[in-house]
Amino acid sequence: MSNDGLLEDNTSFLEEFKGLHLLSTSIDGAVIPLDLLNGDSKLTLYYHELGEDADTLNFTFFINSNCARFNRYTHSFSNELSGLSANNPIDGDENCYVQGGASVKTKVEFPNLMDFNEIEGRTINKAELIIANKALDARFPVLDNLYVLMTDEDGNEDDLPDALTFNHEIGGTFNSSDEMYHFNITRYIQAVLNGELPNDGITIIAKHAGVLVNTSILVGPNSFQDPEKNMSLVLTFSN
Repeated sequence: MSNDGLLEDNTSFLEEFKGLHLLSTSIDGAVIPLDLLNGDSKLTLYYHELGEDADTLNFTFFINSNCARFNRYTHSFSNELSGLSANNPIDGDENCYVQGGASVKTKVEFPNLMDFNEIEGRTINKAELIIANKALDARFPVLDNLYVLMTDEDGNEDDLPDALTFNHEIGGTFNSSDEMYHFNITRYIQAVLNGELPNDGITIIAKHAGVLVNTSILVGPNSFQDPEKNMSLVLTFSN
């Protein structure tokens, strides 16, 4: 970079210096987290002045929340996920997958939910979605937190009413004691039964999916390996 006007302003600097591309040279690939907002993260430019008595100097560009930074992910699925794409989902009866890094998510539908409207005067006291993690592997840590989204009338993903309610914990944190995720989606289920929201199911995603690449393999609703851990919606109601 020998442009004399390089450091005149941000525009001049960005025209000459487009950024850094960090990638793995491993054949199998690798992922490493970078804490760019840490006080030790910085870019130091070393340079020297012209002339016989020129000194070697340096200038530090500090990285903060005002700096542009982003992650770019590409995925190539294999084995059980071979052929997976947005237009070609795979069946999740046995296993479901949720991965960070803008990757895999799971759609959960409740085809028989509206049958509860046949119970006269029913009121949903609690609706809990319980999902077990299939296996633990120290090499591939599970996602500490999952999040659920609903599909609104326009087909867009949106927060559940439970996530927007003050002093209401929707859950989704991995419980290491029973190796399960628990979601309190009472308000959502009640709204669907009341006809206030469409019964289009919910989507399970990784919380902080833009910066984490952990993966959770979830037990589906019709797994034959351990039926007691099958995904389930537990409704507590009164009438």
